[in-house]
Amino acid sequence: MAKRRLPNTSDVQTHSFVKGLNKDSDFTYLQNGMWTHARNATNNTIEGNQGTISNASSNQLCATAGKTMTNTFPDRFIIGTVHLYADKWIIYTVGHNAADTATMSEIGLFEEDSCRYREIVQDACLKFDKRYLIDGAAREMEDCTWQVYWCDGLNPDRFLNIGDPETWPDSTFTFIGQGDINYYTDGVNKILWPGVEWKQDCPPATCIICTDLPNLDCPKIRLAPLMKTPCVKVKPGVSGGTLRNGTYFAVIAYTVKGQKVTDYFSPSNTQPLWHEDDSKNSLEIEISADDENFDEFVLVVVQNINQGIVAKQVGFYSTKTSRVTIDLLQSDLISVPKENIPLQSVVYEKSNSMEKVNSYLLRVAPTGKFDFNYQPLANLIRAKWASVEYPATYYVDGGYKGSYLRDEVYCFFIRWVYDTGDKSASYHIPGRPPRDFVIPGIPGQYEETDGIQDLETLDSTEKIYEVYNTASAGALNPNLSTTLDDGGEIIASGDMGYWESEEIYPDKKPNVWNSSSHCWTYQSDPNNDLCGKKIRHHKFPDNSLLNETMHFKPNPLGGTNADDLKIRLMGVYFENIAYPKDNTGKDIEGIVGYEILRGSREGNKSIVAKGMINNYRTYELKGSAKKGRTGLYANYPFNTIKPYLNFGTLSDQNYRYNDPFIKVPDQDGLVHQEIPSDIISFHSPDAMFTNPYLSTTELKLYGVIKGFSEQEFCYPDQHPEVKLLSDFTAVAMILGGVAEAIVSTLGKRTINSPKLPDDYGKYLLDPQLSTSQTPNPNTYDPQQAIAYGLLRNQPPVPIISPNIVGTTAYNTFFGNYYNSGGAMLDGAKALISGYEGTEAAKYNKALIKFFNQNAKKLGQSQIASLYTVELPKYAYLDPFNRTLGALNHLTFYFSEGADVTAKLIKALTPFRQYALQMKCHGLYDNMEAVKTSSTSRFKIEDSFYTKNTFQDVPLYQNASGSVSYKINNLKRNSHVTLRTKTGPYGHPSALQFTGPKLLDGEDFSLTTLGALEQFGAPSGSPSGALPTMDDPQENAFSLPIGSYYGGLKYRLQNQYGQLNSVKQIPITPCEQKDFRLSPEGPICGTDDPNPLFLNVIPNTPVLFGGDTFINRYTEKNNMFFFYDWLYGQPDGFEYNYKLYQMIHEPKFWANSTSYEAFNLMPTNLFGISTPGTGALPSGFYELDYFKNSSSKYNYATASMEGDSPGLFTVKDAFFYLSVSSIRDFFVESDVLVDFRETTNNIAEKHYDPYRYTDYRSMFNMDPQIITRDNTYLYDYSLSISKAWTQYFSQGNLQNRNYDPDIAKLCYESYPNRIIYSLPQQDASYKDAWKVYLVNNYKDMKATISGVKSFAKSGMFITFHDQSPIIYRGVDTITTDANTELTIGDGGLFAQPPQNISVAAAPFEYGSCQDSKSILSTPAGFFYISQNQGKIFSYASGLNEISQNGMKWWFDTYLPYQLLQDFPDYPYTNNPICGIGCQTLYDNDNLLLYFSKKDYKLKPEFTGQVTYDSAKDVFIIKDRRAGKFKLGDPNIFDDASWTISFDPKSKMFISFHDWHPDLMMPGKNTWVTTKRNQLWKHNNVCNDYCKYYGKNYPFEIELVASTGQNVGTLKSVEYLLESYKRAEYNCFDQFHVLDFNFDEAVIYNSEQVSGLLNLNLMPKNNLPLSLEYPKYNVANPSYDILFSKEEQKYRFNQFWDITKDRGEFPIGAGYPPTAPVIPGSTVLNGNYNERHIWLTKPNGYVRELNATNIDYQKPREQRKRFRHYANFISLKRNISGPVNMIIKMVNTKTQLSQR
Repeated sequence: MAKRRLPNTSDVQTHSFVKGLNKDSDFTYLQNGMWTHARNATNNTIEGNQGTISNASSNQLCATAGKTMTNTFPDRFIIGTVHLYADKWIIYTVGHNAADTATMSEIGLFEEDSCRYREIVQDACLKFDKRYLIDGAAREMEDCTWQVYWCDGLNPDRFLNIGDPETWPDSTFTFIGQGDINYYTDGVNKILWPGVEWKQDCPPATCIICTDLPNLDCPKIRLAPLMKTPCVKVKPGVSGGTLRNGTYFAVIAYTVKGQKVTDYFSPSNTQPLWHEDDSKNSLEIEISADDENFDEFVLVVVQNINQGIVAKQVGFYSTKTSRVTIDLLQSDLISVPKENIPLQSVVYEKSNSMEKVNSYLLRVAPTGKFDFNYQPLANLIRAKWASVEYPATYYVDGGYKGSYLRDEVYCFFIRWVYDTGDKSASYHIPGRPPRDFVIPGIPGQYEETDGIQDLETLDSTEKIYEVYNTASAGALNPNLSTTLDDGGEIIASGDMGYWESEEIYPDKKPNVWNSSSHCWTYQSDPNNDLCGKKIRHHKFPDNSLLNETMHFKPNPLGGTNADDLKIRLMGVYFENIAYPKDNTGKDIEGIVGYEILRGSREGNKSIVAKGMINNYRTYELKGSAKKGRTGLYANYPFNTIKPYLNFGTLSDQNYRYNDPFIKVPDQDGLVHQEIPSDIISFHSPDAMFTNPYLSTTELKLYGVIKGFSEQEFCYPDQHPEVKLLSDFTAVAMILGGVAEAIVSTLGKRTINSPKLPDDYGKYLLDPQLSTSQTPNPNTYDPQQAIAYGLLRNQPPVPIISPNIVGTTAYNTFFGNYYNSGGAMLDGAKALISGYEGTEAAKYNKALIKFFNQNAKKLGQSQIASLYTVELPKYAYLDPFNRTLGALNHLTFYFSEGADVTAKLIKALTPFRQYALQMKCHGLYDNMEAVKTSSTSRFKIEDSFYTKNTFQDVPLYQNASGSVSYKINNLKRNSHVTLRTKTGPYGHPSALQFTGPKLLDGEDFSLTTLGALEQFGAPSGSPSGALPTMDDPQENAFSLPIGSYYGGLKYRLQNQYGQLNSVKQIPITPCEQKDFRLSPEGPICGTDDPNPLFLNVIPNTPVLFGGDTFINRYTEKNNMFFFYDWLYGQPDGFEYNYKLYQMIHEPKFWANSTSYEAFNLMPTNLFGISTPGTGALPSGFYELDYFKNSSSKYNYATASMEGDSPGLFTVKDAFFYLSVSSIRDFFVESDVLVDFRETTNNIAEKHYDPYRYTDYRSMFNMDPQIITRDNTYLYDYSLSISKAWTQYFSQGNLQNRNYDPDIAKLCYESYPNRIIYSLPQQDASYKDAWKVYLVNNYKDMKATISGVKSFAKSGMFITFHDQSPIIYRGVDTITTDANTELTIGDGGLFAQPPQNISVAAAPFEYGSCQDSKSILSTPAGFFYISQNQGKIFSYASGLNEISQNGMKWWFDTYLPYQLLQDFPDYPYTNNPICGIGCQTLYDNDNLLLYFSKKDYKLKPEFTGQVTYDSAKDVFIIKDRRAGKFKLGDPNIFDDASWTISFDPKSKMFISFHDWHPDLMMPGKNTWVTTKRNQLWKHNNVCNDYCKYYGKNYPFEIELVASTGQNVGTLKSVEYLLESYKRAEYNCFDQFHVLDFNFDEAVIYNSEQVSGLLNLNLMPKNNLPLSLEYPKYNVANPSYDILFSKEEQKYRFNQFWDITKDRGEFPIGAGYPPTAPVIPGSTVLNGNYNERHIWLTKPNGYVRELNATNIDYQKPREQRKRFRHYANFISLKRNISGPVNMIIKMVNTKTQLSQR
């Protein structure tokens, strides 16, 4: 049946231009009023004509900047603009030379209305660069002048006053620019632009008159002002005050009209103030401030009392003030948060952008100074030590300097101070290189880093520098005076000792850590190359290098007058400090000083404490404690080794060490007492004041300190002739637990459920097994057989009777498990063979297996077990671990069951009823070095605090075997006990287990009254009468004393660790500014006509700032011979001192016959005796007396001879209660001992050589007084190491990733930060936009791309990779002082930010990468997000306007195409010399223009081009001549575009061919720049589509869509009016007839007409009209005719000329004859697939694909355009003066009958 044919129908569609450009919608659904392409079009004319599309007007050259620059700067670019007011703009221009180097800068004034440009200043000092665009703001000053502020991210942010507009040079003056010389002239007079900060000539005179010079003074127009940093020093006031004891320091900050405008500068020295009555101190502050740049400063005093830190704002002072006295800190003074004081805000040299928000100036993404590479020069600095002598009362008299600890390692740093007050990074000052070293006693020289094995070596891995202090003495630097300003005398100096860490310097940064990597270091010594080498620090000399390096002045003669006592502080100075250089060897500008910093030793101490070393004496323990254990007690009164009365010729050499107060009976009746050299006591304030954890590994001796004691005997206060009882029991170790250990081996029996069923018996036998058979062991599992036997109450095999079934055997076994010995037997078996070997296991295993195999028959689930026996855990282990586990198990329960105790050993010293007490004070005021033949280094095998108790020394091995000591320190003073050992080399094994060599013959203070009467005073004692038995109290006496001075050390092989972890503390009292530079060189080549030199500071002054004090430390040392005594009882009170012996056995005691002590000495499995055992002694009561040579106490036999003195009634016979002494010695300590606190309680007092010296009262025998330990009351706030400034680093090294080659132009950046000025107040003479308070910044969470003013005082902030936020702001914020926003965060950020996008963070929705694309308009905010391909607006909410018909086009063409090939290209957001996006608002036509400057690498060069960032060129690989600038058409295609948007209609309009460098919005017109030219837009009405002097086409395209109906496009008709407008008013016009588009293209998805040249239908010339259409050979295209009737233009001569539509295989004829693909109807063969259009990388310029068009296509193959959507593209190539207005388009389509 034939199909019914539809009648022919035609459709005429009318298309308007009211809905915008749309490239998103499918053309089937494009609405009427939309168009698909437009170029250089606009949707209105100068008269309005809204709803039409017309060609856009041209721009016009308005002015040229930089014209007066010389021809040496051929490339000139306007790189920034700042709007002043009305049509006035400041223009910034740069001139680049032929090498593309920026060499000249210009600032000019542009007036848009008149197109007038005037130069203000040309000067190279501005250093503009086209790669760094300028942004800024301007405001009118209170004096009617105008001031502009700008930034470029390259140079310092600056400002420039350009004077009052009324005074600007008029047109009669001409600008003359000659390099940096600037002036205007009218031919006669020369004038300078008013207001500008010109350089001045100020000749000296009484009244100075300055003359402006024609050169810009660039340093004076910086926003970061230049300044002189202040110097502040504090010292105790000369008069009393009310300040409390503590430490004080002062800081100041410069202020302007009461506003703090700088950070607090480096603090003053820390001054301790101390008075015994507290609150009687005052402080004097000396200040040197900058009175040239500032008028006032604020003074803050920080006090630290008992670690409580308070900072008080004292007040505001004139910068001319030089001295302030503080005697009172009132509580109502303003408190300053202490955490604000150390804050060091970056002095922002520059920023990326500026924005005026309300009355604030915001600087966005600020950056700091150039991060120069100083480390190669720091490597050259050499540190020197200096020993400086002060009176011993230095600290008492108000001194504050901290010494460096001798023999300690310190690290130092240097940083440089800028003239803006900020400071550079700090740089490590390495220790000196290694040298040759002469080892004492060993011939030859060795390098300090060589290994060593000698007497001093403690470890086989040690090196010489670890074993020996290799510091050396030398001559003092001649530039230094030997007398310091404060009276200190430099008595010696020299080189530091060598020290290196196991840590290394970065090993991949030779350009940072190697000095020889740079010519500007002027040296090539490899010792100064540190890359990858071990970190070196500085080791100060030890005390024994010289007499002058001892920490106090030795006095060999004794009896020193207090005024002659001297201490010696260790200081440091540095030599060869080179001035900083940049990478080219030029001096860094702006450096005005330097600071030296040291590393904090907190956590980095290799020496924990220094102090005195005393010995212990042995005594014999009694009872069970005697087994292998020896008693010890600390030496007294000082450190006598061999009492002088023991120098007799006795056969027993041990006798020489015997304590004259102690007797230990032996078989020969002699005392055998030893002084072990490996057990010693250590006395140091650093150990006792804070009790640090004792984990030190080394004891080092630094010398022997000596002196003379002052001693006397006296009667104990209130001591009766009576006794006071006290218990003292020996607690024996009770061994136990044997029964518990046996019981613990028994298993635990458990009965489980379910039980067996009652009728289980009938299921027991296997049906295959007869009742009389015996299981065959070859076929039946033996355990199954066992189960059979068990269940029949029979042995496992054979089975006797199947009828006898039951669990008797099983139940019997487990029922009698404990009482039959089964459990014991299994316990024994478990020890040998484990659980599997027990009977219980066998019975259960057999039963379980049987039940499990017959579970189904039993009708139950498988039964695990009826009885369970749980044995100890070891029974389930493998044999080896079972043995160990059993041993551990038995030992544990054995120990747990045993009650082991020990009774304290009472080693009591005898006293007699007539008691005596010795009191002593010994000052060690002399020092000698340790003899070179003696070992000075020892391993510390053990260390612990010995308190008022017994202390066991853990058992240890020496050459003789096991050694065990028990220290008796009851009622004695606390100290540290050390056990030492020498190194492994050069010692016989017996000598290795020793300590410091005993100091024989140095100390003779240990003596009795009887010894003095019998033997007199020892040789070397000061002369004088001695006490006698007749009157013991009559005479005091003096004896020699001596001890070692040493230190507790660690072997820290990586001391201070990595450098960036070190806390840095300034040691320079003020920034060192007055330095002399000594040039060295020339450097980096000598042929340069202007050679460079290395400027060197020869030396610093001697600096202190260490963490150590040197002062006199005193401590009590009481030795009691009884642990209890009588005090205050009535006469006749009975008391037996023998029961209370402190040390067994005192020679002298009263009424005591026995001494008991019980100890249990347990033994372990190996038979080794337990430490701490001994025996109990007994003896007789004895007294010390001397009547004559025959009636006396015989010290040789330790017995009384001759007439007995009698008990408690003997006249002139005594026993001793105690010997008490004061150790008084100079010590290096963290503790300022001179300011040690005391109380009014006599028991808590200490001997203070300056304030309290009544040691006799301190040793009153009142038990509440004399038994009190030393008190260590001290405010650690006085210690330097505990000062508040020590707890945080005040300097920072460069980033570990720092690379000077990369950082050549890199600065310290804060891309997330906004800093803001103070708000500018009307009529205020203060320029608030120059003031940036410390806290006036806001850090965002992402990199800021733009900030724009929002509403009244709010902000609209965009980010590179986050959604934007807004701050609503507030009008004002008022402080308590009624001042608006004086400090800290203010109105700008007072309100929390508001997110304007609800999208999750990963979407980065609304992000913005181009600051110049952000624009605030009357229609709202608009900006571009180029990497997301989106454009946004914000008014009442965030809207993605790119979705209005252009979303997918922007997705493709908005992201930078250059970055696809060069992702690291730096110059984004720079449409002048790089790539960037901008936005502009046409305030007259209410249109927006979005513009992108971009380039695309041509496809043939993909992967072959690299970018050289240093030269800003692109290089083709493998080509010698292949360097190209960005945009070079040889390798780049232009991917730039501009597109217009109508916010009124919310539609995009057209693409535009003007792609500017910069855009400048205006009131009615707007300006764009190209290079150094300013082009005005919206200014002409007689020229169209001509931009920057070049004509561009006017194009419009729309689609004729018939929905789903296919139609044939018959003709195109459009309503077009064209006018020429009068130039003088743009409204008078001439209608140009027949002015039409030049070209047209008709196409659809598969057809194309080719290029159609439109020609007017000849009027009345039919022959001519018949020539058309015709092929245009010259320009392949068709010339066709259009007709014009009644303003309607119409053409219909078009058809499809697609060369090959791809319908048939290539080469197939028509009709096609090619075969089909098997199994299909598709013709086999290759098909043509060609694009209709070829679009340029900019996405809007396109051309027809010539390969797809056949203009000679046979007529019979030409087809009409049949489609449901046909596109009509119209184009006018040159518009000239004609304004074309197309109002509508009609398309006639014949619908298909199909």
